[in-house]
Amino acid sequence: MGGTAGAGAAPGTGGSAGAGGGTGGMAGAGGSGTGGASCKGEGEACGAAIECCGLGCKNGVCDATAQCTQLGNACTANSDCCSNLCQGGVCAQGGGCLQPGEDCATGGSVCCSGVCLDKGGGVKTCGLSLGGCHVTGEVCNTNADCCGNLCEDSGNGIKQCTSLGACKAVGEACNGPSQCCSNACVELLPGSSFCQSIGGCKPIGELCGANAQCCTSNCQADGSGVKKCGQPPNCRPPGEICDPSFGECCPGMPQGAFLCLEGSYGVTRCQGPCCSLSGVACQTDADCCSKKCNANSKTCENGFACKVVGDTCATNADCCSSMCNNGTCADCMCKPDGAACQTPDDCCGGLCSPDPNDGNKLKCGSFNVPPEPDGGVPEGGTPDGGGPTCALDGALCSNNGECCSGLCGGGEFPECVPSPCKSVGASCAAQANCCSGLSCTGGVCTL
Repeated sequence: MGGTAGAGAAPGTGGSAGAGGGTGGMAGAGGSGTGGASCKGEGEACGAAIECCGLGCKNGVCDATAQCTQLGNACTANSDCCSNLCQGGVCAQGGGCLQPGEDCATGGSVCCSGVCLDKGGGVKTCGLSLGGCHVTGEVCNTNADCCGNLCEDSGNGIKQCTSLGACKAVGEACNGPSQCCSNACVELLPGSSFCQSIGGCKPIGELCGANAQCCTSNCQADGSGVKKCGQPPNCRPPGEICDPSFGECCPGMPQGAFLCLEGSYGVTRCQGPCCSLSGVACQTDADCCSKKCNANSKTCENGFACKVVGDTCATNADCCSSMCNNGTCADCMCKPDGAACQTPDDCCGGLCSPDPNDGNKLKCGSFNVPPEPDGGVPEGGTPDGGGPTCALDGALCSNNGECCSGLCGGGEFPECVPSPCKSVGASCAAQANCCSGLSCTGGVCTL
């Protein structure tokens, strides 16, 4: 059950520039889940079945002995119904896809979450979404419940999460990488996948709160008021999703074609050239990609005299990265904790997260307190609804304990960030590679 990713972006689009990619984290039963959708436990107040881990909301509280009523059956209140819509004493459908708890004998494609759980005895029901937040078409209460941060009245008095554009937010159900703003679609259950955060700066289309969170340094509100990372003014900066065939990465063609490299989840992202480009301050010729530091202005002159990643080389000096590995120029050396970064692949520890003590600038390492004990998936596994009981990488969070990785980042919209151990969907060679509570199955860390 491995993750899949795209080869890159279409020219000028950055994958698909549509709906944003921040998500709400699903906390465990009784968890705070303040960053987004929260799976509630026995006795907690509820207004809809989808809020409860067991999908049973009775008399305004989650009831483990209750199960939401499916379409066409008798009801007395909206919360009795899986669809959260009781009309004329019968549960009615409020949208095109089916809510968690509804019958899905025909397969997961009819479920909003894309998850169809086999309960045995020929009974199959839609499960909670895998990404931890409510996906497009699912019942919601506030914007924060939704992967795309937009909850609107569907026209019948019932609120549902709304799709914002061409690409899907982190946490949304997906059938392939090209559907996701992150270009990474990870399979957690057979036939059921969700859009995964790729870490580091946010690519075009992802939810954002400030310019500094975006690879393009451009965070802007769309027509619905939802803030998303927008297009760069010209070439694509380090961290942005790219397609190597178009040479989109700064400084542009021809060098840009060689700076689009594969990173986490197989997604190709722009990398820094490891040497200073034209106009950048320098001290010696060796500082510059052109190998020419202007004696008067002390800035690098235009051009590339060094070789880029993948070119043949004889010595380190031949390469822009200053790394000649077995006759081939290798990527920049990984960066230590505390160094500025754009993607997790920049860092020796594989973790690029906001530093709340330095304006939430992205740096290698974690800037949180140590993770709480047993911060991974609880021993009981997933709740009856079928979704994870901890928040996956990229989900909004309020504390470390909500995240499967055990690490909640900083900033206006804190998200679960990858830990040095590998989280759900990451490749693995052995059980020890995966975080506590996960298993290494088929070369992939799974729940």
